[in-house]
Amino acid sequence: MGDYSDILPITQPRGTFISLYAGAGGLDIGFMLAGFVPLWVSELDPLAMHTHELAHEQLSAAHPHLAAANHSIHVGDLLAIAEEELPTRHMADLVIGGPPCQGFSVAGKMDPNDERSKHVFHFLDMVERVNPRAFVMENVKALYQNARWAKVRTALIDRAQGLGYSTLLTLVNAADFGVPQARERMFLLGIRHDCGTPTPLIPTTPSHHFSVRDALSQLPKYGTPGNDSLC
Repeated sequence: MGDYSDILPITQPRGTFISLYAGAGGLDIGFMLAGFVPLWVSELDPLAMHTHELAHEQLSAAHPHLAAANHSIHVGDLLAIAEEELPTRHMADLVIGGPPCQGFSVAGKMDPNDERSKHVFHFLDMVERVNPRAFVMENVKALYQNARWAKVRTALIDRAQGLGYSTLLTLVNAADFGVPQARERMFLLGIRHDCGTPTPLIPTTPSHHFSVRDALSQLPKYGTPGNDSLC
């Protein structure tokens, strides 16, 4: 688990979210640290969900806004969840998630017929169901810029706008936000028309990209507590 001691604890929740394709919780951790509370979490892989819950437990100990909140977890195929277990309308302020990217990624076959690629639209099905104030969808850089996926991008934006959301499609480099990794990812942001419009993300470390050396140099000396185990 990460050390988030440099982030001031939040006492009162700033909002709630539903997490789809949660994985081990990377996106969720960011929203929890920003003051949001998970209400409903879905993930295909049970080991990833276990890690997600450990992260939530750790954060809850240090961040009062999470301590008393309960959330339901749903392990397995999102499309196989029973109707009565699905989120309800206006249940949460946000819907967030990173649908499967294998079909879009240049590291894969980039097969237009890959069934996993349809989940970007299943994500928007959930947005339609819940009608949150806003949503955040994450995916690979190829979906943002590759000509092969132009029709998919257009369809996603049209669908979101048809549901009543102002949208922003953007590419973000994690290195511009203090992460020691040049990791570029697409984000599709949507804000319901009665709640405002999305604005461009402002990098926090554009002039100084942290290196792996910068990150590892913060570890305790090898053999001392905090750095005293072998992989």
